[in-house]
Amino acid sequence: MTCDKKIQFARPSIDVLFESVAGEYGNQAIAVLLCGFGQDGVKGCEILKASGACVIIENGDECKDARVLPDNALHADCFDHVFSCESIISVVAAAISDTKAAPSGFLQQLFLKAIKADYGYDFLNYQADSLERRIKNMMGGFGVDSFCDFQRLILSNPKLFQRFIAEISVSVSEFFRHPEQFELLRTEIFPYLASFPLIKIWSAGCATGEEPYSLTILLNELGLLEKSRVFATDINPYLLELAKMQFFPIEELKKSRANYAASGGNTALEDYVQSFGSFFKVKAMLTKRILFHCHSLIQDGVFNEFELIACRNVLIYFDAQAQQKALKCFADSLHPDGFLILGTQDGLQNAAKAAGFVPYRAGSHIYKLQSRP
Repeated sequence: MTCDKKIQFARPSIDVLFESVAGEYGNQAIAVLLCGFGQDGVKGCEILKASGACVIIENGDECKDARVLPDNALHADCFDHVFSCESIISVVAAAISDTKAAPSGFLQQLFLKAIKADYGYDFLNYQADSLERRIKNMMGGFGVDSFCDFQRLILSNPKLFQRFIAEISVSVSEFFRHPEQFELLRTEIFPYLASFPLIKIWSAGCATGEEPYSLTILLNELGLLEKSRVFATDINPYLLELAKMQFFPIEELKKSRANYAASGGNTALEDYVQSFGSFFKVKAMLTKRILFHCHSLIQDGVFNEFELIACRNVLIYFDAQAQQKALKCFADSLHPDGFLILGTQDGLQNAAKAAGFVPYRAGSHIYKLQSRP
């Protein structure tokens, strides 16, 4: 290849290598065409594609002036995928590993970096074991054994990526979950916040919306709904759309009734919901004070000052670094006299203290900002 004649002004020519690989390995090959100028490589991609090989072209948007070569390959329609450099690294690393390699360790980290580069979602600080289990479940659902093939599906198909987000994001929720916390809100915290001219509440990681709707029921019963605004956020746009629809499976109604009663509810939960066959729906009176918004606790920062922040059983799925980052965001977002509610299973007492919080009441998992001298 160093002594042969130049092909399209290039020696050695990548076309020669690609043709050789196509003849030797056929559909077992993966070829990558990176940034460059001219045509050298386009004919080789055509030969590889015809042999059944997987052809990946680097996204020309990364190449600046050197996008001529990947653009020529695009125009020739001789490729399978157009990936960012981060995605190429991840797919190739998985390809050269054992075909049964688990989506863990550095392979998982490379995949998460690719997702961040291509889609803007940052899962790098989620618990690795939890992510591995969820990715394996999705691979089984897709009927895919290879982590490399799974990545090719997710990184090349935005619709499948949205399904990935829906599977990866934790969506466990219910009305008046942990009713003992709602009882404290009813009897002590909201009566205290009633003196504020406006009560701004952040339901962080709201999933399908049961928590913000529960909060609005409670505010309504205390006569505070009109002076309140609930900001309900989640990283998963699919779950947010479900929350906005206000429909919930009818089989959850019995548990919701029990939680509402245990929280000290003044009436019957049916005063706030309507049954529609297999579903029940929240009445419109509760929706006008809620604003749903897509937000990442890891990537996105402070967007308001709140008198109450609720983030329950979400941070348990973060690693220690991400937990500290989220708690700092909460500290920076909370009114000096406001309250933070964490989940009973989060186990973040020490982390909350390090972020500047002190318990409102022992065992309640409700916190206030530590008074500054």
